[in-house]
Amino acid sequence: MRAAILENAQVWQPGWVVDLPTAVDEAITFLRRDEALEKITSGIVDLDTCLGGGLAPGDLTFIYGRTSHGKSTLALSILVNALMHGTPCLSLSGEYIEPYHVRLVAGQRIGRHGFTVRADELAERRSMLDSLPLRIVRSGRQFSFEETANTLKWASAEGVRLAVFDPIDWLVPRNPKSQSRYSDIAAYVLALVDVVKALDLHLIVVFPVNKGGSMAGEES
Repeated sequence: MRAAILENAQVWQPGWVVDLPTAVDEAITFLRRDEALEKITSGIVDLDTCLGGGLAPGDLTFIYGRTSHGKSTLALSILVNALMHGTPCLSLSGEYIEPYHVRLVAGQRIGRHGFTVRADELAERRSMLDSLPLRIVRSGRQFSFEETANTLKWASAEGVRLAVFDPIDWLVPRNPKSQSRYSDIAAYVLALVDVVKALDLHLIVVFPVNKGGSMAGEES
């Protein structure tokens, strides 16, 4: 049977196969475009090296892992490092109201856990904090995709180049008709990819998962 198929088959070149010279030309074009991008430093040398110089505009970084394993700490560290380099940022936290959010940023900036920062210390460092180009979205509720997209559009118009959503599952509205909370969030994030590409900003999304890899709060 296979011999008959081979005997009668027409010889043609699949469109998805390229020769090496073509691949090299494409690689040169891609790398030149990538190297020309004004990337955002994460403040972590090895990470920036792996990313070819930092976080690229128009991309989305997904930080996921089990609860209390450092996801938010990593995202906050990148955010503050970007701020210290003068990069305008937007931060949206589903877990912390604004006073705690400010404490976390201040703590990261001065090298301490944010929850140990007291009011008088914030007052003493007011000028340092005021100089950071950070916008904080008021939390306490979920955001429709249209609201999130419009927030990013506004932020981009204000010069924001890096946005952090932490954690994404707290921000996405529940769909009563959906059979999977995970699929709701996945669709939401995938749609955001097109938004950040169009706006040419970088978005970091934090997502908690269980030990088995399922979404935190659901059965693994």
